[in-house]
Amino acid sequence: MPIYDQTFRHYEGPRSFAALWWPVARNTMQPIYKSKLARFLIGGILLPVLAVSVMFFVTAKIKDVAPDRIEQAQEIAQASQVPLFGKKYNINTLLFDFLRGESAVIWLLIMAGSACIASDRRNTALPLYFSRPLTMKDYIIGKVLGLAIVPVAGLSLAVIIIYVQFTAYFCTLQEGLTQLPLVFIALFVILLVCLLSALSMAAFSSMTNNPRVASIIYIAFWLLSTMLGPMLAGAFRKPNWAALSPAASMTEVMITLMHPNRLSSRYAREILSVPWQLAAPALAGWLLVFLWIIRRNLRVVEVVK
Repeated sequence: MPIYDQTFRHYEGPRSFAALWWPVARNTMQPIYKSKLARFLIGGILLPVLAVSVMFFVTAKIKDVAPDRIEQAQEIAQASQVPLFGKKYNINTLLFDFLRGESAVIWLLIMAGSACIASDRRNTALPLYFSRPLTMKDYIIGKVLGLAIVPVAGLSLAVIIIYVQFTAYFCTLQEGLTQLPLVFIALFVILLVCLLSALSMAAFSSMTNNPRVASIIYIAFWLLSTMLGPMLAGAFRKPNWAALSPAASMTEVMITLMHPNRLSSRYAREILSVPWQLAAPALAGWLLVFLWIIRRNLRVVEVVK
């Protein structure tokens, strides 16, 4: 006598293939947020936020205690290269410097997912992926989103915290609302930087079966391209050559969107002469190149579904 009676019933409910990219993204995220280095880097995002909090507090106290000395204090702070919030260091410059400084954290966080496609190639898992109702578009979206979602979430939270503190210390509600578009611009910049880094990591991961090789290619590309653009611009005495560097193009787009009143980064000052009309198409071109590399390297097995 059978222990159980196994029967088969046809499923007659609704069938949907929507959001098939989410399981891929969730699987891609796991090595990132489980890595000790990644957790350390995520914690490192909070350190600049803490420094900004101290700067806001000190500036607010100076305004309360000696409002007539605030301009003098800002001049002394600028001469000492110590940022003190005010007219010469406004919220635009603060967010620009914050995002410029966190670019390295973004690159390192995304590098933790170097096995995103390389491990699938090594384990010959692509035939299994594409034997299901999963399209190449779903696979690519899932991989790129899985790489980018952790740094996007961390930096977006940091920007919102900075904005809330800025509004609480220095603005009325009406003045704070007028600065709200800058927050959306900063969030868009975060999304753009993370998308560029995630697409490049996915592209290099699709080129090899070894995650370490993908990491080496990723690091070499960003280091060389960051230096090569300004070097070519200096060699040919034409600043437009700097647009060949994705980092230089990204920096110019950030300057155009965020309008900082001063540039503390030497690299940002060097590529300032690159017109944004050239930097934006160059940046879009790099995004398309990385996407083309991913599609080309994915060996899709045709399965009759």
